[in-house]
Amino acid sequence: MSGDQEPSEFERDVRIDPDALDVACLAQAEQTWKWAQRAIEAKAEADRLDLAVGVCEAKLNAEVRADPAKFDVEKPTVDAVAAVVAAHPRLRKLKEEHIRARAAAALLDKGVSAMDVKKRMLENLIRLHELQYFAGPDAPRNLSSEYARARTTAGAVQAKQRRQVRHRGDED
Repeated sequence: MSGDQEPSEFERDVRIDPDALDVACLAQAEQTWKWAQRAIEAKAEADRLDLAVGVCEAKLNAEVRADPAKFDVEKPTVDAVAAVVAAHPRLRKLKEEHIRARAAAALLDKGVSAMDVKKRMLENLIRLHELQYFAGPDAPRNLSSEYARARTTAGAVQAKQRRQVRHRGDED
Protein backbone atom coordinates (compact mmCIF):
# COMPACT_ATOMS: atom_id res chain seq x y z
CA MET A 1 0.00 0.00 0.00
CA SER A 2 1.40 3.38 -0.97
CA GLY A 3 1.21 6.41 1.30
CA ASP A 4 -1.64 8.12 -0.59
CA GLN A 5 -3.81 5.01 -0.86
CA GLU A 6 -6.50 4.10 1.67
CA PRO A 7 -5.85 0.82 3.49
CA SER A 8 -7.95 -2.11 2.34
CA GLU A 9 -10.60 -3.62 4.57
CA PHE A 10 -8.23 -6.48 5.40
CA GLU A 11 -5.35 -4.11 6.18
CA ARG A 12 -7.63 -2.24 8.60
CA ASP A 13 -8.83 -5.48 10.23
CA VAL A 14 -5.38 -6.99 10.68
CA ARG A 15 -3.84 -3.80 12.09
CA ILE A 16 -3.35 -3.57 15.86
CA ASP A 17 -3.73 -0.23 17.63
CA PRO A 18 -1.46 -0.58 20.69
CA ASP A 19 -3.47 2.13 22.44
CA ALA A 20 -6.73 0.22 22.06
CA LEU A 21 -5.90 -3.41 22.82
CA ASP A 22 -9.24 -3.88 24.56
CA VAL A 23 -11.15 -2.83 21.43
CA ALA A 24 -8.91 -5.03 19.24
CA CYS A 25 -9.56 -8.02 21.50
CA LEU A 26 -13.32 -7.46 21.39
CA ALA A 27 -13.30 -7.26 17.59
CA GLN A 28 -10.87 -10.15 17.00
CA ALA A 29 -13.30 -13.08 16.95
CA GLU A 30 -15.78 -11.21 14.76
CA GLN A 31 -13.10 -10.19 12.27
CA THR A 32 -11.59 -13.68 12.15
CA TRP A 33 -15.03 -15.18 11.53
CA LYS A 34 -15.71 -12.67 8.73
CA TRP A 35 -12.49 -13.59 6.92
CA ALA A 36 -12.99 -17.32 7.54
CA GLN A 37 -16.47 -17.12 5.96
CA ARG A 38 -15.04 -15.28 2.97
CA ALA A 39 -12.29 -17.89 2.62
CA ILE A 40 -14.87 -20.71 2.71
CA GLU A 41 -17.02 -18.96 0.10
CA ALA A 42 -13.99 -18.39 -2.14
CA LYS A 43 -12.97 -22.05 -1.82
CA ALA A 44 -16.52 -23.13 -2.71
CA GLU A 45 -16.44 -20.86 -5.78
CA ALA A 46 -13.10 -22.40 -6.83
CA ASP A 47 -14.62 -25.87 -6.36
CA ARG A 48 -17.67 -24.92 -8.45
CA LEU A 49 -15.39 -23.70 -11.23
CA ASP A 50 -13.33 -26.89 -10.98
CA LEU A 51 -16.54 -28.85 -11.51
CA ALA A 52 -17.52 -26.56 -14.41
CA VAL A 53 -14.14 -27.19 -16.04
CA GLY A 54 -14.69 -30.95 -15.82
CA VAL A 55 -18.20 -30.69 -17.26
CA CYS A 56 -16.99 -28.41 -20.06
CA GLU A 57 -14.19 -30.84 -20.93
CA ALA A 58 -16.67 -33.73 -21.07
CA LYS A 59 -19.15 -31.79 -23.24
CA LEU A 60 -16.43 -30.61 -25.62
CA ASN A 61 -15.05 -34.13 -25.83
CA ALA A 62 -18.50 -35.40 -26.80
CA GLU A 63 -19.01 -32.56 -29.31
CA VAL A 64 -15.68 -33.25 -31.02
CA ARG A 65 -16.38 -36.98 -31.21
CA ALA A 66 -19.92 -36.36 -32.52
CA ASP A 67 -18.80 -33.97 -35.30
CA PRO A 68 -15.01 -34.08 -35.78
CA ALA A 69 -15.17 -32.16 -39.07
CA LYS A 70 -16.69 -29.15 -37.28
CA PHE A 71 -13.44 -28.96 -35.27
CA ASP A 72 -11.12 -29.68 -38.23
CA VAL A 73 -10.30 -33.16 -36.93
CA GLU A 74 -9.81 -35.84 -39.57
CA LYS A 75 -9.68 -38.82 -37.27
CA PRO A 76 -11.01 -38.41 -33.69
CA THR A 77 -8.20 -40.21 -31.87
CA VAL A 78 -7.81 -39.76 -28.14
CA ASP A 79 -4.87 -37.39 -28.62
CA ALA A 80 -6.57 -35.38 -31.39
CA VAL A 81 -9.75 -34.90 -29.33
CA ALA A 82 -7.75 -34.01 -26.21
CA ALA A 83 -5.78 -31.39 -28.16
CA VAL A 84 -8.95 -29.75 -29.54
CA VAL A 85 -10.63 -29.79 -26.12
CA ALA A 86 -7.58 -28.31 -24.38
CA ALA A 87 -7.30 -25.47 -26.91
CA HIS A 88 -11.03 -24.62 -27.00
CA PRO A 89 -11.70 -20.98 -25.96
CA ARG A 90 -14.68 -21.93 -23.77
CA LEU A 91 -12.55 -24.32 -21.72
CA ARG A 92 -9.61 -21.93 -21.57
CA LYS A 93 -11.86 -19.15 -20.27
CA LEU A 94 -13.25 -21.43 -17.54
CA LYS A 95 -9.75 -22.57 -16.57
CA GLU A 96 -8.59 -18.95 -16.28
CA GLU A 97 -11.58 -18.17 -14.04
CA HIS A 98 -10.76 -21.26 -11.99
CA ILE A 99 -7.15 -20.15 -11.57
CA ARG A 100 -8.29 -16.69 -10.41
CA ALA A 101 -10.80 -18.25 -8.01
CA ARG A 102 -8.16 -20.58 -6.55
CA ALA A 103 -5.79 -17.63 -6.10
CA ALA A 104 -8.51 -15.62 -4.34
CA ALA A 105 -9.30 -18.59 -2.08
CA ALA A 106 -5.62 -19.05 -1.23
CA LEU A 107 -5.24 -15.35 -0.47
CA LEU A 108 -8.25 -15.37 1.83
CA ASP A 109 -6.94 -18.51 3.51
CA LYS A 110 -3.68 -16.65 4.21
CA GLY A 111 -5.80 -13.77 5.49
CA VAL A 112 -7.40 -16.09 8.05
CA SER A 113 -3.89 -17.19 9.07
CA ALA A 114 -2.89 -13.54 9.45
CA MET A 115 -5.90 -12.97 11.72
CA ASP A 116 -4.64 -15.86 13.86
CA VAL A 117 -1.23 -14.18 14.00
CA LYS A 118 -2.98 -10.97 15.06
CA LYS A 119 -4.66 -12.90 17.88
CA ARG A 120 -1.31 -14.19 19.11
CA MET A 121 0.20 -10.70 18.87
CA LEU A 122 -2.67 -9.30 20.92
CA GLU A 123 -2.05 -11.99 23.54
CA ASN A 124 1.67 -11.13 23.59
CA LEU A 125 1.03 -7.40 23.85
CA ILE A 126 -1.36 -7.98 26.74
CA ARG A 127 1.28 -10.10 28.50
CA LEU A 128 3.82 -7.32 27.99
CA HIS A 129 1.37 -4.85 29.54
CA GLU A 130 0.89 -7.20 32.50
CA LEU A 131 4.66 -7.25 32.95
CA GLN A 132 4.66 -3.44 32.76
CA TYR A 133 6.94 -3.61 29.75
CA PHE A 134 5.52 -0.35 28.49
CA ALA A 135 5.86 1.44 31.82
CA GLY A 136 8.30 4.32 31.65
CA PRO A 137 11.82 3.75 32.98
CA ASP A 138 12.92 5.33 36.26
CA ALA A 139 15.90 6.86 34.53
CA PRO A 140 16.22 7.62 30.83
CA ARG A 141 18.39 5.19 28.93
CA ASN A 142 20.20 5.33 25.63
CA LEU A 143 18.81 2.33 23.78
CA SER A 144 21.38 2.59 20.98
CA SER A 145 24.34 2.30 23.34
CA GLU A 146 22.67 -0.48 25.35
CA TYR A 147 22.01 -2.45 22.19
CA ALA A 148 25.61 -1.93 21.00
CA ARG A 149 26.87 -3.11 24.39
CA ALA A 150 24.65 -6.20 24.22
CA ARG A 151 25.96 -7.02 20.74
CA THR A 152 29.55 -6.55 21.90
CA THR A 153 28.95 -8.85 24.86
CA ALA A 154 27.32 -11.45 22.60
CA GLY A 155 30.28 -11.21 20.20
CA ALA A 156 32.74 -11.69 23.06
CA VAL A 157 30.84 -14.75 24.29
CA GLN A 158 30.83 -16.25 20.79
CA ALA A 159 34.58 -15.61 20.40
CA LYS A 160 35.26 -17.25 23.77
CA GLN A 161 33.15 -20.27 22.77
CA ARG A 162 35.07 -20.60 19.47
CA ARG A 163 38.40 -20.47 21.34
CA GLN A 164 37.20 -23.16 23.74
CA VAL A 165 36.06 -25.38 20.86
CA ARG A 166 39.42 -24.93 19.10
CA HIS A 167 41.25 -25.59 22.34
CA ARG A 168 39.30 -28.82 22.93
CA GLY A 169 40.02 -29.80 19.33
CA ASP A 170 43.78 -29.45 20.01
CA GLU A 171 43.54 -31.95 22.88
CA ASP A 172 42.30 -34.79 20.60
